[in-house]
Amino acid sequence: MRKFIIYFMTSDSGSTAIEYGVLVAAIAVAIIGVGTTVGANLKTPLSSLESATATGRSAVSITTVGPNPES
Repeated sequence: MRKFIIYFMTSDSGSTAIEYGVLVAAIAVAIIGVGTTVGANLKTPLSSLESATATGRSAVSITTVGPNPES
């Protein structure tokens, strides 16, 4: 039993799997954080686009540069 405990304490065969697990968890947290931020930033423009298309008006105002063709 003592040899097993010494081997277990000095062995590093399982540490690679643990390191990969920690790395995957950190990447998942980063993806969730970025997704939440991007989703919150897109909420306002997308909701205004939705309401504009529901009412039938243009969501984008187009301004012409140069002489007015109607005058």
